[in-house]
Amino acid sequence: MFANISSDKIIHDFVCNAGYLQEEQVPLVDMSLSQWNTTVDRNLTSVFLSTRGYLGQLKNASVQDPSVVLIGSMSGVWGQPGLADYSAAKSAMTNGLLPTLKDEIIRLAPQGRVNLVAPGFVRTRMIKAKLDAEEEMKKVLQTASLRKFATPEDVANAVAFLISGQLSGHITGEIVRLVGGKEGRVLFDLSEIQV
Repeated sequence: MFANISSDKIIHDFVCNAGYLQEEQVPLVDMSLSQWNTTVDRNLTSVFLSTRGYLGQLKNASVQDPSVVLIGSMSGVWGQPGLADYSAAKSAMTNGLLPTLKDEIIRLAPQGRVNLVAPGFVRTRMIKAKLDAEEEMKKVLQTASLRKFATPEDVANAVAFLISGQLSGHITGEIVRLVGGKEGRVLFDLSEIQV
């Protein structure tokens, strides 16, 4: 992917945003190997290939303070019944790839940083059917302080913060949880929530 980039076209900062989810929930016991492989390939193998390409260009370039931001998911932190394939792929990014890359990038660029944004529910078409289930979403928001779902702009703003060496130049290996204060305890009565 990056093999033909000339030295005058070096990518300084890299955001890896791979996201694929089969919205229909399938318990692991009933999940096909094909579904598992497709989800892992689209969410994890694609990140491996893209990031490897980016790091390959750093190997042959002089970039002072590059920044990598991976887009994970809170499913990779909390897990999600019926979505073991998606949760496992995102967990591999959060718990294995992120801490490994933050230590590897400094061998190529001593001031290089790697961080991850882990959104919860984000208003995108990937989860449109879930968002349309109003009563179910009210239950989800019962445990979120801000009582709202993230927007793509919220994710972009977190990424912009992490890319900026001026704003986050001493942050590496961190997970920014974009969940609106979501916890495991109920904070609000259902009647108080609007979806």
